[in-house]
Amino acid sequence: MNGATDTLFIPFKSGRLAWPDPASRICFFGAQPHEDLLRFDKSALTLLQYFKPYAAALEAQGFAVCTTLEDVPEALDIALVLPSKSRLDSESMIAAALRALKPGGMILCAAGNKEGGTRLAKILQHFGVTEIENVSANKARTVWGRAETLDSAALSQAIRQGNTQIVLDGRFHSMPGLFGWDKIDKGSEILLRNIPQTLRGKGADFGCGYGFLACGILESSPDITGLTCLDAEARAVRLCEKNVCAMPNTANCTLSFRWEDLTKPVSGLEKLDFIVMNPPFHEGRKSDPDIGLAFIETAARSLKQGGELWMVANAALPYEKALERQSGQCEKLYEGQGFKVFLARNSRNY
Repeated sequence: MNGATDTLFIPFKSGRLAWPDPASRICFFGAQPHEDLLRFDKSALTLLQYFKPYAAALEAQGFAVCTTLEDVPEALDIALVLPSKSRLDSESMIAAALRALKPGGMILCAAGNKEGGTRLAKILQHFGVTEIENVSANKARTVWGRAETLDSAALSQAIRQGNTQIVLDGRFHSMPGLFGWDKIDKGSEILLRNIPQTLRGKGADFGCGYGFLACGILESSPDITGLTCLDAEARAVRLCEKNVCAMPNTANCTLSFRWEDLTKPVSGLEKLDFIVMNPPFHEGRKSDPDIGLAFIETAARSLKQGGELWMVANAALPYEKALERQSGQCEKLYEGQGFKVFLARNSRNY
């Protein structure tokens, strides 16, 4: 179990704070599954989670999950927060949680010591939180306090810095918290250089992010007639849609945008002509090549016979055998700058 999530509930389990009564209004920002969540009254809880695997696991426990701050109730009694690794995103989330609290409401934040846990008390203090206390365990820290008289200017600035921004000389909309939010990912840039300007038919962008690859192939390949952009990050999907739909000359292309966990089977994606992807290879700080392997399997089942998978990966990750096994035909097109680019043609008929 995640150390920060375990530590978040220690103040309640240790008796330093009373478990909330059923009438309390509570929102869990960055919610993750945990057995202690089952001690809360579900009708009192709002769970905010942008990452599809966590959201699906919470829903499997019987919780309802929202993906926008607009769905968070006002005048909360308690805000629970698991910040992200991004400083701007974390401060924005904490500020949004504080703004949603009623006067005197309680906020509890937890993070790993190497993921910002040691900064939490200073962040809360900066926003005007009082009666700040903390507990350390599991290489993480939980910090809590009361929202009595908050610094509204500091809250507004933090929320603004974490909102959607125009990046890369006005080419894209993005926001802190997304992978490589304010830059072009090197792997995606290398992949786009190696994809010919002859893609045609129906395709998909697996792990679309804010839409760099999708925009690139739509701009260079006018014979694309349909493109589905998928990502496990709900905010990325919304921004990808914003960026792609702002492009000219897409009137003859059917576009769709889906919040999906691509390590699982995905319905409604069959007989595609092509897929482009730069799959993630980290879960938190831990390298996990299994994510890319699962993407490859999902891609193989989504392509028509003869369909093409264009993929970039970290040069150290062992994907060649999986590509050959799943597609039947695999060619390495490029290796350099720490990356490999593959073209796999699907010779199987799933």
